Amino acid sequence: MHNIASSCNCVEFMKVLLKFLPVLLPFVGLSQPAISNFSNVDYHVKSVSVAEPDSLARSLTKHYTTEIEKVRAIFSWITQNISYQVGAYKPGRNAPVKILQVDAKDTATLKTLDVRVAEIVLERKLAVCDGYARLFHTLCNFAGIRSEIIQGYANDQVGNAPKFRSNHKWNAVMIDSSWYLLDATWGSGYITFYGNHFIQHLNESYFLTDPAIFIKDHYPEDTRWTLLNDPPIHKEYNKAPYRHMAFFKHKITSFAPAAGVIEAALGDSITIELETDDEVKKLVVTDVPVADSLTIASLNSITIKPAILNRKIKYTYNVTAANAQWLQVIYDQEVIMKYKLNIKKSHIATIKQ
Repeated sequence: MHNIASSCNCVEFMKVLLKFLPVLLPFVGLSQPAISNFSNVDYHVKSVSVAEPDSLARSLTKHYTTEIEKVRAIFSWITQNISYQVGAYKPGRNAPVKILQVDAKDTATLKTLDVRVAEIVLERKLAVCDGYARLFHTLCNFAGIRSEIIQGYANDQVGNAPKFRSNHKWNAVMIDSSWYLLDATWGSGYITFYGNHFIQHLNESYFLTDPAIFIKDHYPEDTRWTLLNDPPIHKEYNKAPYRHMAFFKHKITSFAPAAGVIEAALGDSITIELETDDEVKKLVVTDVPVADSLTIASLNSITIKPAILNRKIKYTYNVTAANAQWLQVIYDQEVIMKYKLNIKKSHIATIKQ
């Protein structure tokens, strides 16, 4: 049997989606695709029968020639046929996003995790954000449309906002050589006030949304997926650094500095400290904006050794680059946290004189 883990924190956010009017604005820095009335697409795809992902993707897109119509067909079918798994929601719980779990025997197949999760979602017609995002991505793949699963922080901006950490998943999709953003989970409907019932309701606000609007409640781990040239700094950075999914994997119990924005001058030293309930692993800090696998591999050769005391580990980063903006905290070869680094401009000006 397949088991679904507890849901991500997107339930609280879905409660208020009907408060927002449909928005479909021109994209910042991108060419807007030719958008027609999608009512015919929405009407025709709703009745397409559930099938295996590959055949479903073909059924949904075979009558359409443009990429935007195919993307709309996939998005519309998912939002009209897949319900949010309200049983996964526990009032007051604040947990990071969980993924759909599969049996060990399934790992022996040649199917990818995305396809296996998509199959389970189609079988049950239920999902949390991970399932919605993987299903959309899988159907796009079979339809020959490029897409990505984006992981990050989602904020409903109403009351008890979750901690500043990964708690949601959505998608980016390429249409006519340009990237666009959408969220099939939030586009599918909302949860009633007490969190015990899902109401299916197509929300246009989360289909090909203007990135400048999308960033207000969707903040990706990788800021490149804001699709903005100069993404704004989320206000939550003033309270804490951004915590990636890997942060929780390593049982980190405390960290310092506590605030997510660090003010510094060239020549300053910044000490990052972690404490864990698990075995202490290698800690490295870099100012590379996006620490990918190649960056992490090169950092493994760094000879600077962090200080270790009991279950605490410290790493001292020296500010040497005037254009540094982010500090990526890499623990056991995974990015676990991100700080915003503000280099004092007056100090830079003094050095240049």
